Amino acid sequence: MYMYGEGESIILVSPTKNIIPMAYKLGFNCTKNMVEYEALILGLRESILLKIRELNIYGDSKIIVNQVEDI
Repeated sequence: MYMYGEGESIILVSPTKNIIPMAYKLGFNCTKNMVEYEALILGLRESILLKIRELNIYGDSKIIVNQVEDI
């Protein structure tokens, strides 16, 4: 099943507990897993832009978390 215009959100939290919430709306047809992957990609991109050197990733999608743990 494909859905159009799904939204996603990510939250970056610094070691000093500063919180940076972000929300995006995807402009293409996608499955729920694709939405989860896009959230991961966007979070990684934002982390790079913010020059974050160390990153812990948490998520509620078991498939995504398991694949990232294997890297």
